[in-house]
Formats: sequence, structure tokens, C-alpha cells
Amino acid sequence: MGHKLAWVSDSQIKAIADSLKETSEKMSAIFAGISQRNRPETLLPWNDRQWIALDIITTAVTLCEAQSKQDFNAIDQNRIPHGEKTIAKRAERQVKTIDAKSPRRSPGRPRKKA
Repeated sequence: MGHKLAWVSDSQIKAIADSLKETSEKMSAIFAGISQRNRPETLLPWNDRQWIALDIITTAVTLCEAQSKQDFNAIDQNRIPHGEKTIAKRAERQVKTIDAKSPRRSPGRPRKKA
């Protein structure tokens, strides 16, 4: 997928979901108030930055949903999820590079050969 994966606990996911739900409910209440008063539009402190932030959050949630569906399918089929395989391979590579000792070079500039 090309996206950096990070471990996120279930409590963090619940906190994110609760925050987004609360925010969504507040915007729905604003919309209900506007539509009850038959106003086609209203002035709000909303600009391009908010649209960009909303787009980022929407994209992030869509990516998380796709990743979790893949992981759930893998778990249901008794396979290791792809993200966990990737993290395990990276850790294995790091161990190999740490274990491989490179020849010791002397510090400083190399001497000119006469």
C-alpha cells in the first residue's frame, strides 16, 4: 500500500471514534438548526484549511478501513496480516544489519599512496 503502519491500541481507536462521532453530531446539530430556519447558507469560520483537514481525516479513515478489512480477512483465514509480516521483515532486516560487522576503517582522510 505504501503507507507507514503503526501499532494503535483499541483504546486509542475508541477515543478517535468517539471524538469523530462527537464532532459529527455537533455539525449535524448546526445543519439541523440552519435547515429549520430555512437558510440555504450561513457564515461559519470555515476556510480552505478546514476543507483540507477534513479531506485528510476522511482519507486516513478510508485507508484505516481498507487496512483493517485486509487484516480481519487474514485473521479469519488463520493467516498473518500483511502489516504484521512487513513489520516482522523490517525487524529481521535490522537485526541482520546490526549483526553484520563491517570492517573497521581508520578515522580521518585516507592517506595518499606514494
